[in-house]
Amino acid sequence: MACSILIGCAPGKILIDGQPLRKFISNNTVLGRGQTGLALYDPVRKKYIARYHSHEFYTPASIMKLFTFYAAINMLGDSIPSIRYCISDDTLFFSGLGDPTVLDDRFPLQPVFSFLKEYPGALAYCPAVSAERRLGPGWAWDDFIYDYSPEKSAFPVYGNMVRIINRQSGPQPLIEPEIFRDSFQSLNGSSTELPGEIIFREERSNKFTLVSQPLTADTLRIPFIVDDGLIVQMLEDTLGKKIVLRQFPQHCPMRVLNSQPFDSVMKIMLTVSDNFIAEQTLLGISALRHDTISSSRAILESIEQLFPGMEDKMHWVDGSGLSRYNLVNPEGVIMVLNKILEAVPLTRLISLLPNNGMSGKMLKSIREEVPFIYGKSGSMTHVYNISGFLETRRGKILVFCIMNNNFNAPIEDAEYQSGRILISIRDKF
Repeated sequence: MACSILIGCAPGKILIDGQPLRKFISNNTVLGRGQTGLALYDPVRKKYIARYHSHEFYTPASIMKLFTFYAAINMLGDSIPSIRYCISDDTLFFSGLGDPTVLDDRFPLQPVFSFLKEYPGALAYCPAVSAERRLGPGWAWDDFIYDYSPEKSAFPVYGNMVRIINRQSGPQPLIEPEIFRDSFQSLNGSSTELPGEIIFREERSNKFTLVSQPLTADTLRIPFIVDDGLIVQMLEDTLGKKIVLRQFPQHCPMRVLNSQPFDSVMKIMLTVSDNFIAEQTLLGISALRHDTISSSRAILESIEQLFPGMEDKMHWVDGSGLSRYNLVNPEGVIMVLNKILEAVPLTRLISLLPNNGMSGKMLKSIREEVPFIYGKSGSMTHVYNISGFLETRRGKILVFCIMNNNFNAPIEDAEYQSGRILISIRDKF
């Protein structure tokens, strides 16, 4: 049987409950009822240890963030570009470069806020030229109310989400930004019109409904609809300064102001699997290199410059993996992981990636005090994938990718079965 299909090319069989891996997958009541692909690679020997349906295509979900991460490593600097600006006649003209961190409460230091606040002259916001739609291609249209699907924009503020903060000392929650306070209405008790929802927003307007019941968390977030006038209002309210809408003057020398350190932003994108940061990272790559912001252009250039020869191993349409239009195969993921390993020292890489010893979304079923898996998982309905770097009992670092699609079982079940495979690989090698 061909090595590209079965595990037979491995130096010794990987056994799970006494079964060879091929039989374990095909007989498994979860994985065997969907499509599963696997690739296991030794980066020292530069050869595959095992492949199982590794050339076939799968919906990657958040594994796509590894592609975005590698593009960012090569196309952004050691900090995130935030605004493009120039000064003319004592007025500071500025435009966004897609930075997702401005006024995001996860980043205590706010260089852009301080820069605009301290500027002694007038401020003028210049809308960027953008070819971007507010949501990505292939995203679920009805996810617009959920915090994993904020709108994309050239100048995000507050992560393009309203925060509802549960105040123990008062009956009403705190709304941030304050500008949205009057946009909320309350319902007493649960609502049959909003089954299971605590916060709701009208599809085409920033009108919110807060069901009057105990909040399930200290802070809840819901996306708002973005437009340039609203951005100016929020900046004026936060800065306490007047801002006008203008275009950049001609012959005004442009500068770029950066904000957060690269690693601090990428760590959140990877460990929390932050879709918004991933999408805005692609916009940042495009904005820094071109006059028009376009994530599809950033993707095309990344494929041409960073992934030559991989055209037949992926179909890449967004930065986060939210889209079901994305398609990759395990061999393509292995190629990207190897490129990342060549570009980033392993110690630094381990500090950025989630592992199976920490809280989070990756392999909750096999938490261990001493982690042995560092990587990225990706899941959506009927999809669970995991890929990254595995440290074996003998101290080897192997590169792996397991992709499971179209199984009809809870995601947790596919995660557990994938974990069993990875434990067996760790113990074998």
